[in-house]
Amino acid sequence: MRMTIINPTSRFSALLHAIGADLTTLAQQLDAGEITQAHVEDHLRAYSDQMDEIELRAEEPDTLPTPEEMRQQVTREAQGYATARARDED
Repeated sequence: MRMTIINPTSRFSALLHAIGADLTTLAQQLDAGEITQAHVEDHLRAYSDQMDEIELRAEEPDTLPTPEEMRQQVTREAQGYATARARDED
């Protein structure tokens, strides 16, 4: 079995670190009562979408988004999920 070693300064690694930090922050905010579970679920769906995209593009690191670009996309997608959920609840 061949293992691929990821350079810790690579964009791929930076994205993984950013996702981990963001998910930890969401958990802390949820525990503190600062956000709702629905808010977290919207973000988890958006992160799942982004992780699928990252997986598809991982072989070409130059095509990966920066952590900030990923966060902006996650925010847009999570807002879209929240809007759709609110519409469905009406």
